[in-house]
Amino acid sequence: MLLKRAREVRTAELILTFHIVRYVPHLIRWWPQLIDTLLEMRSRQYPQGWLSGRKMTDHNNYDVVELFHRSWRHMRPDQRKVAAEAVEEMSHWCLHYSVSPNGEISKRDQGDPIADSHYFAAAFLDTVGFFDTTKEFWTDKPLPNPTAIKSGMEAQLKKFNPYYTSVDDALSRLGGLLHPWTNAVL
Repeated sequence: MLLKRAREVRTAELILTFHIVRYVPHLIRWWPQLIDTLLEMRSRQYPQGWLSGRKMTDHNNYDVVELFHRSWRHMRPDQRKVAAEAVEEMSHWCLHYSVSPNGEISKRDQGDPIADSHYFAAAFLDTVGFFDTTKEFWTDKPLPNPTAIKSGMEAQLKKFNPYYTSVDDALSRLGGLLHPWTNAVL
């Protein structure tokens, strides 16, 4: 019996990288190479890149900033500079195209339930330090006042079932209480 030799295919994938870094970071040995690869993926399409339909999404932007946040201390100065510029661009997109000044989500992530789109916007803004300046890992510049966006997002989320985990997680990201069933602290 002849066995065909398996062909190895290597690829960079945003979601797999996100989950490994988030849940098993002790497995990462080469942080600077991970960041170089992440930065090289910037203009590619998901899952091998940051874009969906050639556009940004809060979901992918959240995955990227979470990776930046968790790897910031391992980055070289040149990587930090490029990452900070990318976070600034993603923040601008979120605050000018995705989330309205009154907290409504205007650019829903296609393929995600509506409540999940709210979660990813809230998670992105929380991770970059928009709601809590002590979380700002990427800039020393002051961020815009979050009050209207935060209260508007909370009002939008309260229209959904609070037992839907994404709703509860989004409210937690906005400063609400953590519940035993939340994923927001992971």
